[in-house]
Amino acid sequence: VFHAIFDLKTFGIASVSTNIELPRLFWQWFPNLSSTLFLLLVGVSAVLATEQASHPFRKIVRQSVKVLAGAALVTLISFVTTPRTVVHFGVLHCIGISLLMIYPFLRFTRLNFVLGLGILGAGEAIG
Repeated sequence: VFHAIFDLKTFGIASVSTNIELPRLFWQWFPNLSSTLFLLLVGVSAVLATEQASHPFRKIVRQSVKVLAGAALVTLISFVTTPRTVVHFGVLHCIGISLLMIYPFLRFTRLNFVLGLGILGAGEAIG
């Protein structure tokens, strides 16, 4: 929803206001909530995908390379189409790097949830 409205507005396809009968606070929190939930689902999916894998590290690296290739494509396309707003590091970049970093943490299971909440809380406190 957020990206559809953002794209319509950015490319001048429609004159869309981000104040569409919703409080301004919604438009500040909605993108953050969406990306946080998306990253949470990626993490859960990565753990589930590696539980049954005979070579979990290879599986993670293979997936990470695919995601990073997609992220590079997004960067390239944004550079060509909208050079002033190039996507240098977006959600796909974050997922690709996170997948590379996830392997050592797979064995900590429930502790990861607590660590994740701590990191999110620290990010909120700093940002």
